[in-house]
Amino acid sequence: IRIFVNPADVAVLNEAKENNGDHWRVLPDEALTRGGCRIETEQSAVDYTVESRFTAMLEQVLSRELGQTHDSNELPEEFEPAPQPLVKRVAEPVAMPSEEEVEPGLLEQVESLRSGQGAIDVASEQSEN
Repeated sequence: IRIFVNPADVAVLNEAKENNGDHWRVLPDEALTRGGCRIETEQSAVDYTVESRFTAMLEQVLSRELGQTHDSNELPEEFEPAPQPLVKRVAEPVAMPSEEEVEPGLLEQVESLRSGQGAIDVASEQSEN
């Protein structure tokens, strides 16, 4: 097994080779980005470079976002159900007060002052009800 890595990563792999890599050969390759590798055996080769992993990740993200899949046997991803709303529905509708029950708002009070009717006495209106 030949493992090609960036020269800066050779020491890390040589340490791993001492623990359990009897059949490994670690070879420096300036063309590889640090953190990636290329593995070759007599029968096959694996490209595990940073660039190939990044490209594969982008393809996965884009295919999910665009709803495309490369494998026709691949089933669409199942989504979990939406969570229950935080605000519970009220069983009975809330009755709105009639216009007679509503105190005059700030806008009504300002309009009455402008028209010269004077300030609306909220306290006296409440005592009448």
